[in-house]
Amino acid sequence: MPATASVVASSNLHDYFREQVGRALTHQQVTLREQTSAYVSHLLADCTDPRKLFSVTPEGLEARPLAFLYADAVHAEGPQQRKLALKRLGDVALVIAGLFAGCLNRSLVGVDYYIAMGGAGYRGLHEALQA
Repeated sequence: MPATASVVASSNLHDYFREQVGRALTHQQVTLREQTSAYVSHLLADCTDPRKLFSVTPEGLEARPLAFLYADAVHAEGPQQRKLALKRLGDVALVIAGLFAGCLNRSLVGVDYYIAMGGAGYRGLHEALQA
């Protein structure tokens, strides 16, 4: 039987992803604070722009390894650049681990690595914001 097309009625991407995250949370029986759910929804909407996940180089878009993103944070020139680099590390790891876990489980670097690196990024960001 052929797949049927569905119409998405949403005023913008943020609304669409907020609805989808809400459905996923209900389906998985997971409870999040509204702030966390909103953050994930906005992150997903923002990642529809490939420049949010990939680095722009003269050759085009490039997927930088998480270790390089971590190095960017370690070698950042100032506190604000460090915070931005740590946030980027956490965000990229979260999106890749969340959307591509199946693929990662078949690669040399598994989903656990992405979770650990993302956690390190967000933990470092939290610590930097507390200082």
